Amino acid sequence: MKKALLSLALTASLCFGLFANTIVEAQTLDSNKSKQTEKIPDAFNANLEKQKLQEYKKTNSDGVKVSPNKPVVLKFSDGSSITYSVEVTPTSKVKTESLAASGYKYNFKKNYSWGIHAHAAITVVVDNVTKDNRHFKISGDKDDVWQEHSSVFASVTYSSQKADTKRVGGSTFLTAEGKGTIKYDIPGIGGTREESYTIRGEVDPADPWNIIMH
Repeated sequence: MKKALLSLALTASLCFGLFANTIVEAQTLDSNKSKQTEKIPDAFNANLEKQKLQEYKKTNSDGVKVSPNKPVVLKFSDGSSITYSVEVTPTSKVKTESLAASGYKYNFKKNYSWGIHAHAAITVVVDNVTKDNRHFKISGDKDDVWQEHSSVFASVTYSSQKADTKRVGGSTFLTAEGKGTIKYDIPGIGGTREESYTIRGEVDPADPWNIIMH
């Protein structure tokens, strides 16, 4: 009788041990999965982007200056990247009768790339810009400022965009900003995640083909 009770106790102990191990293993798997899920592409990490920008500026005193066909690319250790670029199009639209005035359309671009083929390329467009010597002027029409994008394995939602001018010394600079969110597929895991983005550009009328991006 005692042997039977001892055998039963040992069996129960083994079963409980296996059950406890199963719970621990399940918790470990859930924890690992949670950690994986929380891992986002470095390109979407605002602190890492700021760090990369600071590193870039150490060897480029002008900051992140881009011009047509000369983008700036920030590459991260996980293979993701951010590319800053610009398109500048001369136009005949001017808001002054000055013979020295010229018209421009600016496309400020920021492209997030991660995983295989995944990307979100976002553009802030500012049309109807006039440069008169050392001064930029904008139309003030909200329809002259908008955002565009192309994306793979992601969707983009715009929240705001604006263009403005600011005095710097004896000149008037053009500034532009666009904000929104990118909802993207999490590489290798599944599911989606949402991150915010900001695009900022600044143009000196003395050098309208070279743009500082932020």
